[in-house]
Amino acid sequence: MKEYEKNIIKKFQNFDEKNLIESFIKLWRSEKAYFIHIQKRLKYNHIKDEFDYLDKTIKCLSECEKIDIAIYQNESWDNIYYQAKLNEWAVIFNENGDLMTSYKIDDTFQSFEEAHKFADKIIKGANNGLQTYFKKLYDRIRNTPRE
Repeated sequence: MKEYEKNIIKKFQNFDEKNLIESFIKLWRSEKAYFIHIQKRLKYNHIKDEFDYLDKTIKCLSECEKIDIAIYQNESWDNIYYQAKLNEWAVIFNENGDLMTSYKIDDTFQSFEEAHKFADKIIKGANNGLQTYFKKLYDRIRNTPRE
């Protein structure tokens, strides 16, 4: 398992299915970043509520068929991009396993490659290892009562 995968799994180890939203917020690089993203997704009607955002994020990770990594030599973090089947949703982590963003893919957004055109290198690869982990988590989350 690659180092970034280990970091992502480490962030999810304390995910408490009894406190879904609180656990989801802790996955983000900051609470402020989470609330900025939630408001943006609500504004564009990409999600119904926080539970829907959590659901779409974990579903994307469980169905991921594509991973791209933008590597920056002179920056403090790389970007790891997970894209769901049918190009409908994407999730981006940094190299430390912090959730950076989760969003609906549409024609108005830059592609990952365009957004990271100044990266020293972009590695395109297959999902190897995390998909099974997130499928199990997604199955448990779907069956958890919502508050």
